Amino acid sequence: MVEILQRKGTKVAAGVRDLAKGEETLGRPSGKLSFLEVDVVADSPASLIEKVAGYSAVICATGYSPSGPIDILGPYKVDNKGTIKLAEALVAAGVPKMVLVSSLLTNGWEAGQGLNKNFIILNLFGGVLAAKNNAERKIMKSTLDYTIVRPGGLKEAAPEGQIRYGKADTIFGGSISRYSVAEVCVAALTSKSASNKVVEIVAEPDATKLSIEQGFASV
Repeated sequence: MVEILQRKGTKVAAGVRDLAKGEETLGRPSGKLSFLEVDVVADSPASLIEKVAGYSAVICATGYSPSGPIDILGPYKVDNKGTIKLAEALVAAGVPKMVLVSSLLTNGWEAGQGLNKNFIILNLFGGVLAAKNNAERKIMKSTLDYTIVRPGGLKEAAPEGQIRYGKADTIFGGSISRYSVAEVCVAALTSKSASNKVVEIVAEPDATKLSIEQGFASV
């Protein structure tokens, strides 16, 4: 996402928990790139409000990933409470737009997918889909202009096939390149067709070829 925004000539602040790792991954700060030390779990609400103030939009791509001792409550802390805290900070700071990277099947139980193997496997550890679903619901009830992007399984490989776009709770399996997800999220920042929508995306070889804007409009 940061690379795509920079190529577009957009000034971007990359929110990272570790500034040194951020620079190692994305390069040193420049006229178009700065870094913001952010931890949606550890930061207080007041601190988050101060950090996000003045930005025109935020893409939230946080998610629990064990880097030390496994914490069964990790998804609850990060994907639920942390995401909600960030959304509330955006509202308080007057940041109008939030793009959230979520996941397919977050609402799987209500969508009749309780026996879907992907739903079961993903929820085995800490109920991560339930955590994401609760955060999604809070964001949808807020005053934010939101776009919730629910990708399928994330692949490191280059994009293949075409992106299939679906409304909430209409796609229940599949995968997609991380790069494609990034392109969709960046486009959602400025697309009126993406406003206040949940957009599900996977890559399929025989999907109808659409521009991202057409994809948003189809949902």
